[in-house]
Amino acid sequence: MGYDLHLDRSGAPIGLDEWVDVVAATPNVRIESSGTVLQNPNTGEEIFIAGNQGDASVLVPGEGGGEWVKVFFFSRGGVSFSSRWDIDDASHPIRRAACALAAALGARIVGDEGERYDW
Repeated sequence: MGYDLHLDRSGAPIGLDEWVDVVAATPNVRIESSGTVLQNPNTGEEIFIAGNQGDASVLVPGEGGGEWVKVFFFSRGGVSFSSRWDIDDASHPIRRAACALAAALGARIVGDEGERYDW
């Protein structure tokens, strides 16, 4: 099981319309509500995970212009993302996107155990 980070406004939920507007105004981030297909590395089995309205992807630079990677998951007034990305690197596009989104929402980035990330 992974460890998640959250955009938190101290009990004030994030509305879907507000979230969509903030994502639209943030460079290299877009709403991506479609599902995701992942492959089990042990068996090769493909697993489909349904998307939610408000999920968002980040453009991660690379060959051929980069790749859109679904990162942010919107649910019940909250936004979460996995800490599996190289979030210790201040230049990483996912960390930069998380910081920009949090600032635009007046939110903090906090971990599953309540620790605050002041990037």
